[in-house]
Amino acid sequence: MKPNLILAFFTGYKFSIIEPFIASCLRSVPDAEIMFITDDKTETFELLCERRNIKTIHVDTFEKFGYHMLSERFFMYKKFLEYNYKSYSNILICDVRDVFFQGNPFAVERNSEVTFAAEDEILQASHINCMWIKEFFGSDIYEEICMNTISCAGTTMGTAQGMMEYINDMCYQLKANNHDITMPFDQGIHNFLAWKQHRNLYKVDLEDTVFNTVGLTPENKISIRDNLVLVDQKFSPVIHQWDRHEKICKFIEESDNFKVF
Repeated sequence: MKPNLILAFFTGYKFSIIEPFIASCLRSVPDAEIMFITDDKTETFELLCERRNIKTIHVDTFEKFGYHMLSERFFMYKKFLEYNYKSYSNILICDVRDVFFQGNPFAVERNSEVTFAAEDEILQASHINCMWIKEFFGSDIYEEICMNTISCAGTTMGTAQGMMEYINDMCYQLKANNHDITMPFDQGIHNFLAWKQHRNLYKVDLEDTVFNTVGLTPENKISIRDNLVLVDQKFSPVIHQWDRHEKICKFIEESDNFKVF
């Protein structure tokens, strides 16, 4: 059986910043292959990768096109996966700094090729999301999709074939549109794909069955019970944007579940 892959990009982080991600991933998704695209060559990180069979590719391996790094990472994902995606069953791409695992996302039954994460607000209510979509696609596209829920580009999962198509779509849009490539338009494109293109391929996880992106979640909806972060008393395997909440930060800091050594 083919393994599942967790693929992530990061650069410039101290080990203490990435430790909750790595520790929780090793604990909750022990059978997944972890691959980091990074410039981290610190002794602590390299020792951990060697001991726990975590794979890395240095960012300098990839040709750069001058995009903002939040967009550039999709070209790195594409370069790696176009030669390797058939080796995997499912693929999760995600941020590192503000993501942790408390369950196995690959164990969740899904009914789409690619699952997008939802935030707790509609696009129209977010000035920055409005700007990204309007500047990249124009007002007509914005008006068509603005009443939909924001989908966060920081955590996306699907079958290997589905994720290859998603990443190809992201890269195609980045290259096809005449825009300021130094701006982080990745989430605007991501929401265009979520609500406008390939609706039979992509599905936004409105029920938070895989991801819970808590950056906009009211504090009173978040609780911690039995070493799990719950939102409205509901469990999700992957928590994103946790560093926006003091109670989760305190929980992470005090729990051994988020420490590697």
